[in-house]
Amino acid sequence: MKYLVIADIHANIEAFEAVLDKASSIGYDRLVFLGDVVGYGANPEECIMMLKSRMSYGVAGNHDRAIIDDSELSFFNEIAREAIIWTRNKLKNSPHLNFLKSLPYTQEIEPGITITHSSISAPEYWDYILSPYEAQIEFESAEFAVMLFGHTHVPGGFEYIGQEVIPIDDYTIHLDSSRRYILNPGSVGQPRDGDNRASFAILDTDKKVFQIYRVHYSFEEQQRKIKEAGLPLQLATRLEIGR
Repeated sequence: MKYLVIADIHANIEAFEAVLDKASSIGYDRLVFLGDVVGYGANPEECIMMLKSRMSYGVAGNHDRAIIDDSELSFFNEIAREAIIWTRNKLKNSPHLNFLKSLPYTQEIEPGITITHSSISAPEYWDYILSPYEAQIEFESAEFAVMLFGHTHVPGGFEYIGQEVIPIDDYTIHLDSSRRYILNPGSVGQPRDGDNRASFAILDTDKKVFQIYRVHYSFEEQQRKIKEAGLPLQLATRLEIGR
């Protein structure tokens, strides 16, 4: 099985379309979504529609939950909160809200492979897995072979060998059945690793490979839309610098 693994689209339709085009040229069987289809960008409805028609498995991100749950707003800084409120108004009375409500916190897509947006240990608190220490908590909290996550907007992950957690920053990750993995495809719509190209991955369970890809897209067009929508200027600026 070949899974297209995507996360953190953030209402960036230009990036999402570029990823889907590239992934189609590579080939895949099912699309796995790791949360945050909305927030930050100017095309929430279009991105939800495109995702709904293609997604096989998916989980909620913190921005997705914040659209439908007021209590989630306390997790956000001022700029992110402003984007959430703008998105709420954009989606007011939209039938697509039911899609956001339907997304679970975690899901097992096949035995041994679990997906989440932020963590398995406490998915509703939206913790970041950025260090071996944080990854260790996840490895010890559940019995998975592979955990796929988003939220950090940075591709890569961690492998667990015995009791040791080792960071992974390679784009081609060969999966060893004697090891366990926490893997991130990076962000489709708002990369934060200094590379402004959209990021995604293909998980090939037959070949046991997690391959990360980057693709150029028209970030200038999404910047224009963000500015015209009256969203915070920083949300446009960061698309160019990948931070």
